[in-house]
Amino acid sequence: MALVTRCSNTACLTLFRVTPAQLQAFGGQVRCGTCSTVFDAFPSLATVADAALRTPNIVPDDPFRDEDDDDPSLEPSFIASTGTPSAPDEPGQRAASADEAATPAT
Repeated sequence: MALVTRCSNTACLTLFRVTPAQLQAFGGQVRCGTCSTVFDAFPSLATVADAALRTPNIVPDDPFRDEDDDDPSLEPSFIASTGTPSAPDEPGQRAASADEAATPAT
């Protein structure tokens, strides 16, 4: 069994575990780790089973998505707009750059 208390800040109401040593050290006064409100833990003190405090296994919506996935150069529309590079017609001939392709041959 574990002791839990709820933050008294009505905008927060975070539920967290406390120990008897923490409660005795400051006469029940604790500081919420979320909003930093100092409050009396005794009025909302409760006991719960340890299993109830375990963090559930939460699978993200897309486990393969990285933080860097917002890079616009990875979007299909960006890739399509850049086109594919032209290959040289003959071995040893280099591909024309965009500037060279825009100038007419003389």
